[in-house]
Amino acid sequence: MDIAYLEPVLKNLDPSLFQNIILGVLAIFIPFAIVFLTDILNSKKEKRSEFEKMVLSDEVLGTKKIFWLAIAGIVFFAFFSGKDVSLSVKLISILAALILIFLFWTPFKKILRFSEGYKPEFEIPFLKKLNTRKADKLFRAWNSFWSEKSEFNERDFTSIFISHIDDAIKHGELNLAIQLS
Repeated sequence: MDIAYLEPVLKNLDPSLFQNIILGVLAIFIPFAIVFLTDILNSKKEKRSEFEKMVLSDEVLGTKKIFWLAIAGIVFFAFFSGKDVSLSVKLISILAALILIFLFWTPFKKILRFSEGYKPEFEIPFLKKLNTRKADKLFRAWNSFWSEKSEFNERDFTSIFISHIDDAIKHGELNLAIQLS
């Protein structure tokens, strides 16, 4: 692949500037998430359950994923500074920045989907990810879920619930199995 036509553009490009792109995306994402969460969680019309808050935090926003992506991006681009970096490294930096921007964009899309009412789309994957290693979270999620009225995919939720009880029994976590049932 001949990249000679990109050379004039890439010649003065400092890959460490992509750190600013990551920080800019975070600067947009954080206030957006704060406004969204404040609006959703403090809604006067309907109170949010603990289960819904857990789904928002883990599945919709992906707070851990965003945190580690931001750290990885900032650290990655810190190694590339100066204009004496090769063109191939600059192209890799551009590709990495585009991938990170795409990965940061997915929580925005999820927030919009969740706020439009597509909650089971996020609740089912959240419940599937829980396991006996997260026993306290598993118990709190199911306890909160069953205390609410559920209109969607009851069969799917029930099969996931039964699989969690089976896993608890299989791993010798009998107290957890009893608590869940």
